[in-house]
Amino acid sequence: MPKTLVQVLEAIAEADGEVVLKGTKAFLLLPEGMEDLVEEAREHGRALAVLAQEAPGGRLTPRVLLALAQALREGGLEGQEPQASPRRPQA
Repeated sequence: MPKTLVQVLEAIAEADGEVVLKGTKAFLLLPEGMEDLVEEAREHGRALAVLAQEAPGGRLTPRVLLALAQALREGGLEGQEPQASPRRPQA
């Protein structure tokens, strides 16, 4: 079941995971066996990369992830489940 960005941020933090920016790519560091969470996080990959870009050292630690989730929730910005991107017509 797709999760909102806030739910994904909380799930990564609860798993003691991190999001780390290397160059222009965000990498998810999680314990083994968390494939479902990896798939959910991919749905929010662009948002996670932007957040990591703004984080100190390009690193979203569990503490930072929980703070972001709380701020988004309190601001009424919890978000919706990710939607499939419409495909552009081929020229």
